Amino acid sequence: MIRSTVAAVAVLSLTLAGAASAQAPMTTRVEGVVASISPTAIVLTKADGGTANVPLQPNWSVRVSKPIAVTDIVPGSYLGTTNYAKPDGTGTSLEVHVSPPGVKGPGVDFVMDANAGTTMTNGVVGTVTQSSAGRVLSVDYGHGVRTITVPPGIPVLLSTPGDKSMVVPGAMVMVVDFNRGGADLQFVTVETK
Repeated sequence: MIRSTVAAVAVLSLTLAGAASAQAPMTTRVEGVVASISPTAIVLTKADGGTANVPLQPNWSVRVSKPIAVTDIVPGSYLGTTNYAKPDGTGTSLEVHVSPPGVKGPGVDFVMDANAGTTMTNGVVGTVTQSSAGRVLSVDYGHGVRTITVPPGIPVLLSTPGDKSMVVPGAMVMVVDFNRGGADLQFVTVETK
């Protein structure tokens, strides 16, 4: 499920990078179990058994993702979702990351992976309804509104600030380097149960 932290990282990164640029952000990410950590690098054991030595930027920070119920998404919630874009302009979520109450960021809607047909949509929820296909959200991303269906079983995570002391050997993490409009950010996201 750590893959589902990508949306949260994008939500939080865009919150910090703000209006620096209208272009899509450039991201690199590595995930795995922490083998070791020093002040300048983190070594991860990846799912394929290989290792990755990831340099740590001086300003790196920690995010925590915790599963929540889809019913916790209400009008006014700020969220980010990776979704399959449909020809009619709607989307079907692959994952949803919700910010804590009161935390909002800029709205975006951009192609995340053209080959996979995925879009990143970040914004404020307007309406929430239920359909036979799942929970239906209208998400205002500032330049329009995208209707997104969250099918049953899709990961829904609350993303909150964490502490560097959480990044210890044995922790499952994703390290994301994010550049948008010249702003370089690095997040280490720790998943909790």
